Order: sequence, then structure tokens, then C-alpha cells
Amino acid sequence: MSNNNGNFGVNVWWTCPVVAVDGQRAQEVLVAHGFDKDDLRLPTQRVEVSRAAYSLQNRRGKSNRRVTEKTIDDADRVAYGILGRQQDGEEVEFKQDTKVILNKMTGEVRAEGALADQVMNAINAYKGKVTDEDIRAFLRKCIRKSFGVAKRPSGGIYFVPAKYADIILRAQAVLREIGSGARIYTERIQEDIEAKQNVWQAVEEEIDGRIKDTLEAVERIEKRVSAVKGQMDKLEDLTALMEVYKELLGEEAKCEGVAERIEEAVRKVSEKLTKIQLGSAAQLKMAM
Repeated sequence: MSNNNGNFGVNVWWTCPVVAVDGQRAQEVLVAHGFDKDDLRLPTQRVEVSRAAYSLQNRRGKSNRRVTEKTIDDADRVAYGILGRQQDGEEVEFKQDTKVILNKMTGEVRAEGALADQVMNAINAYKGKVTDEDIRAFLRKCIRKSFGVAKRPSGGIYFVPAKYADIILRAQAVLREIGSGARIYTERIQEDIEAKQNVWQAVEEEIDGRIKDTLEAVERIEKRVSAVKGQMDKLEDLTALMEVYKELLGEEAKCEGVAERIEEAVRKVSEKLTKIQLGSAAQLKMAM
């Protein structure tokens, strides 16, 4: 199926430097450009503390190496230890010289040790901020919304049908306005036999990979019906993705094989859902 402007899609990639920008302002910009504000979620206090603790990690330094490790994570608190490199002649070791504790019940944060002041300053710096990690998650969400597919297994460059490229353009505008330093790059792709073959290969690999991930996730679920239903939703998304590319590429015959693989995955997930529901019903009956 050809587009009037002679192209049928765009390649998309981006660069995203280390950054922290005001989260509330970023959400206002999102909404102004037609996105949902939760497409770029504000960090929880736990995330802020975690980011602050790990920001002091320095695995690459030669003389000032530091490692952050989570030491406690239970119902009441989460704690991190920051270990510094110490050398005595030929002997080298890492010893904890700073600890950070977040009380989940009260929200109180304590930092003790050599870097206590730096930890608290970092927590204040991350408070209410969205980071490059959040921005990359937003961009991956935009790729999903625009029915994009990775053109190589490791990601990094994606194909987006021209029909949905406006989502990428709006994301570009968001990045410019929030001053993140992140940039999206696009390259128009003309429709020809080779381009269509490359895109179809990417679509097939994308769908097969997501089926594999979904089935592996379902296999790990033991009791939660909602979790299985969530995985079923992902398979429905794959059906929608396939329909978009069937229209774009006109590969009805090839799509039949992919549709069968999706249907087989749906059958397996449905069986797991029934098994869990029956188990829950049996337990409830025994309890009565």
C-alpha cells in the first residue's frame, strides 16, 4: 500500500544524555502535545532515594571507586549501603562507609556515614524530577503507540508506519520544550521491495520475540489471575500490530502464519488462566 507522498514509513532513533528535569513541567508539556501525563510518570519517593544512592556509585574510577548495594527491602524499609575502595599495600577491599534507609511507613529518610550529606543533597536533587531513564521509557512507549518495530534485535533503531509518524513528531516537540537535551532523529523510507522485506522481517521478529516473552512470563505466574489477564492483553496488542502491517505491506499469506502463532499463544495463556481460576475456586470451597 503506497502513500501519496511516496514514502511508507520512517526510521526512528534517538540520543538521550544524562539529565534530570522538573517532572510536573514535563507532564504539562506532554498534555499540551496530546499525550497522557502518566506517559512520563513522576518518581515515587522510593525511586528518588534509589536514584540518589546509585548516583554516588563510581565503578570506573581508579582511585575513588564506589559501589552501591541494596541491603534491605522488606515491608517496613529499604536500605542501601555505599562501599568505598580501600587499599593497604597489596591488599584491596571494599568497605561500607555510608548507609541510606527509607522508612516505607513514615517516609523518613536517614543517611549515615562518610557521604551522608552528599546522599541527602542527591535526594533533594532528584525530588520531583524525571530523568533520562524516564525519558527513554517514554520514547519506547511512543514506539509502541505508533506500532513501531525494532529493525535489529538490540533495538536502537525502529521503523514506524507513516500513518502513525505524527506521534513521533509530537514526541520530538515534547523533548525540545522540556529542555532534556534528548533528540529524536527520523529518516523517511521509500516503499520498494527491499524496504518491505526488511520491515516484514522486523515485524516477524518483533512478534515472535514478544510471544516468547509473554509465554515465559505466564509460566512464572502461579496465582494471580490479573497478571495472566495482563499478559493476554499483550497478545491482543500483537494482533493489532499484525493488522497494521498486513495493511501496510500486503503480506496476507505471511500474516496467516504469524496469526496462527499468536492464536496458539492465546490458547496456552487461556489454559493457564483457567487452571488458576479453578485452583482459586477449589481453595475457596475448601475454606468454606
